[in-house]
Formats: sequence, C-alpha cells, structure tokens
Amino acid sequence: MRSENSMKNLKLKKLSALLVLFSSASCFAQANLNPLNKPYSLNNAQNVNKSTSAVSEAERQEEKRVEVNNLIENKQLNSIVENKINTSRVFGEWVFNGNFANNNIQGFNNNYKISFGDKIVVKLWGAVESDFKLVVDKQGNIFIPEVGPIKVIGIQNSELNEAVSNRIKKVYKNVQTYVSLDNEQPVKVYVSGFAKKPGLYSGLSSDSLLYYIDKAGGIDPDRGSFLEINVLRENRIKKTINLYDFLISGKIEDIQFSDGDVIQITPKNEHVKVLGDVRNAFEFEFKDTLSLKELMSYAKPESSVNKVFITRKNRDQIKTLSFNLSEINDLSQVKIENNDSVSLTIDKKVNTVSIKVEGEHDSEKEIVLPLGSTIQDLMNYVKKNDRTDLQAVQLFRQSVKERQKQSIEESIRLLEQNILSTNSSTKNAAELREKEANMLLKLIESARKVEPKGQVILENTSDFEQVYLEDGDRLTIGSKNSLVNVSGQVLQPTAFVWNNDYSIERYIENAGGYLANANTDKILVRKASGAIRMSDNSWNSGKIVIAKGDEIMVLPKVDMKNTQWIKDITELLYQVAVGAAVILKL
Repeated sequence: MRSENSMKNLKLKKLSALLVLFSSASCFAQANLNPLNKPYSLNNAQNVNKSTSAVSEAERQEEKRVEVNNLIENKQLNSIVENKINTSRVFGEWVFNGNFANNNIQGFNNNYKISFGDKIVVKLWGAVESDFKLVVDKQGNIFIPEVGPIKVIGIQNSELNEAVSNRIKKVYKNVQTYVSLDNEQPVKVYVSGFAKKPGLYSGLSSDSLLYYIDKAGGIDPDRGSFLEINVLRENRIKKTINLYDFLISGKIEDIQFSDGDVIQITPKNEHVKVLGDVRNAFEFEFKDTLSLKELMSYAKPESSVNKVFITRKNRDQIKTLSFNLSEINDLSQVKIENNDSVSLTIDKKVNTVSIKVEGEHDSEKEIVLPLGSTIQDLMNYVKKNDRTDLQAVQLFRQSVKERQKQSIEESIRLLEQNILSTNSSTKNAAELREKEANMLLKLIESARKVEPKGQVILENTSDFEQVYLEDGDRLTIGSKNSLVNVSGQVLQPTAFVWNNDYSIERYIENAGGYLANANTDKILVRKASGAIRMSDNSWNSGKIVIAKGDEIMVLPKVDMKNTQWIKDITELLYQVAVGAAVILKL
C-alpha cells in the first residue's frame, strides 16, 4: 500500500500539471497526453506564445501549487489515481510505536530471579558499617570480605535480602543489613540484528526489553523475528524471548540489563498469511512446524467460519487446498507450510441468505431465508403495521453499489481526460478555460466523496416476485408519508404537505422558485420506491403525477463554452443524483 506521502506527491504532480494547462495565458500546441494513471510531463506541452511575462506566470503557478497543497493538507482532495496494493500486516508490528521508549521503569518485579551480571547493593551498619556494590559473577556468587562467596543465582528478588542477610549474620554479630538490586543503574545496551535502527541505546538496568527495542524503532517486519529475540551477555545467550507470549497472553520474562548487553533480533522464521472472517488477519511467524489448530488460536476466526482454503506455492505451481472444518477430525494434523496463505471463511454457498430488514415493520431486524427466495417470500415473513407503506419498499445491494461507484469513477475519468485534452487558441480562451477547470476540480472533488446507495429500483409491488434476494441484501420499508420534498437549486429547499392539485411547478414556486443557476429544463422526481422520473418540458412532463413521499430534485445548470464538457458534467450530475440521491453544486 502506498504511503501517505507518496500518494500526496502523486496528487500534487497530477493536479499541478492540470492547473498549468489552464493557467497559462499562451497557446498550447497539440499535446502528447499520457494516460491519467501516469504523471503528466510538462515537457509534452509547448508554449508557442512568448508574450506572457515569465514573472507573472511563475507567480500564478506558485499560487496554484500553494492552493493545491493546502487542499491536500486539509484532506479535501481524494486521490486522482488510487492503486491500493494489498500487503500483509505482520502480527505484532503495531506494538513498537514509541510508547515503551517514552517510559522508563524503576524498580523490580518481586518474582525476578537473580542472574549473572546483576548488580547488588549491600549495606551494613551497627558493629560494622560498610557499603558494597557487587556483581554476580560467572559462578553465580557475590563476594563479601570476611564473609566469602554467597550463592545468589536463581534467588527471587523478594527473597534476596533475607538470603544474603542470613549468611552475613553468621559472621558478623550485632549487624543490621539491607540487600537489594541496584535498580537505578544506568546502562548502555546494544540492539542488533534485524531492528529498524540497530545501535547503542542508553537506559536503566530495570528497563524492559520492549523499551530498548522500541528505542531502536521496533523490529523490521520483513526481516526480523518476533519469535526469537536473544539477550546476550559476554557473548553468551542469557535469555531467548518469544514476543508472541506477550502479544497473545501478556507474559514476558523480566530481565535485569547490564552495561554492554546485546539484544539480538534474529532473522525471520517461516511465515503464513491469514485472511478472511477472522479477528486477527495478519501474517504470522512460526518455527519448524505449525498446525491449523495453533494458527486458528492466533487468528481468532469468527464462530460461524466453516471453510478453510490453503493456497500453497511449490516452485512455479500454485495449488489451493480446501476443507470443510466440520469434516476435519483433528485440526492439529493439518500442517501449515512456509509462505502458505490461509483463508478462513464463512461459506457463501450455504443454502440460506441473510437479509437485513429496516424501517416501518414489527419483525426481526434480520431474517434468514432459503437460497432462491424472492422479495415476496421475505415480505410474507414481515409483520406489517398501520404505518407500513408497501409502495415505499427499497432494496439495497452491495454489488450494485460497487457498480454505481465504478460508473461514477468512469465519468470522472472521462471528464478529467477531456479537461487535459482541450487546447486554447487565444489568451482569453485560455483564461476562461482556467476558471472553468478550477470549478470542475471542485466538482470532481465532491463527486469522489459521494457513496452510492446501491439501490435496486422496485417500480411497484409486482416486482417483489421477480427479484431474487442475495446474501447481505438490505430491505428498507418506508413509512406512510404525506410530505413532498423539494431539494436542489431552489430558493428554500423544504418539505410540503402533499396536495393532489399541485403540479411540479407549483411545488417549486412554493419553495421560492428556481435559483439563477437551476436547470429548469430537466427536473428529477424521485418516487418513494426510489424510481426516477424526469420532467423535461416535453409532452409527457404533465403526466408525472406527484404522490405522497416523492422528492422533486432541481439540478444545477451546466453553463460552459465546451459542449463536450457540458455533456460529461451533465452525465456525472445525473449519475450522482440517481445513485446517491445527492445533488452536486457547481
């Protein structure tokens, strides 16, 4: 997936190129236009009019670039070209975000066990007064004069004071003792291997392993291991930490760091990518072997998951294995291999469809029906009430929404292409094109933000028996409504009580009349079912009867010199109005 900065740079290049075309007061020869998914080269346009001041031209260019930058920074522009590359997220990558590096830990866990190299403070007072700072040697001892070596290796921190004090009191009488780990010992620890920023980092001996790794920017997710992190002291492995223990169960071993210790991020082990209906859709690391049972304990699939697909690459061949989970007796016997891709899904080919039912009814909000059921079958299950309006039933479908979005994007692409391919023959024409282009950029910006509804239009209740339901469909049942809405380019968009004698024009008059930029030739009427009717001042306009629950939509007028632009913009306006019930402003 592209980074935010690279996407911003792409937007800036493309929009700057577009603005250059229209802000220039000179003429352009025939330009060699690149496809919109490549950066436009300014070298492709030749300025044949040298009369324009270079200084004023540069100032205009800079003003436009600043304006575009501000739009991008304010997140008011969507990307002109969006290539979303699906990349794996590595399990645990999010942990190292700076939180550990910003917090030192002072003090020790009582369960911490004394290890080689730990520093221990011993204080004596009474008959003998003395202070010692002692290091646990390679034999696991500390050495106190007159007392000799005392074995402390493996003793819990909570028992350290008692264990050492008992030994001292066998030699010194009438002496009080206090023994503790040196918890404020400043140390420098190396982070090596596959960290993002390997190096030498300062901290306290009591700081955690996560603190030092976080200081080093975290583990490189593409090369480093989360399963094997070695802590070395004097070139020997003191401990090996598996961060999955911390990520999954919150457990991590305590380590008392000494000056010169090394945290070694070892190379990444085998890995598997998990997709589908799971709570943890990540790339997981494993060593040697991994079973499907163990992988599922990491991925946390939804309870209704019943199908597993394993995609496996063997040299130049790609093979997909599929299983029904109910048919596998022992999940631990299904072995995962390096670079496998495992998809845990809810089988979409089951013999039922689940439909969400919203609006005016007294039934369940979600109804499950046999595969092949129609809207009429669903309505037989729905409990109507006195307010239910069967003429205002609307069906919304994800696949239709996606096609509507694609259609809007295609209209935007064609509009952008026509903008880029239009040349100006005079200075005045170029200035006019610049103003029109800036207006169109705002229109394109608004259009990209629109989310279509994905509505399947049901003209009347007779359609109920003809439309088969798909899993995930959403049915909205309208309420009886005595209002008529007037929206768009009118003085006062509002709702009126339905009147059987009112025409379209009468409702618009009651809304204050048309605005100056209204398209009075073509008026849209959205019926309560979502169906669209158009009043275009033709002979059939008078046949459009306004019913209760209808919406009269007045679109803006497209007033431009370029007839092709008018066609493209009009098409875009209607697509957005029909697909999303949104009227864009020009």
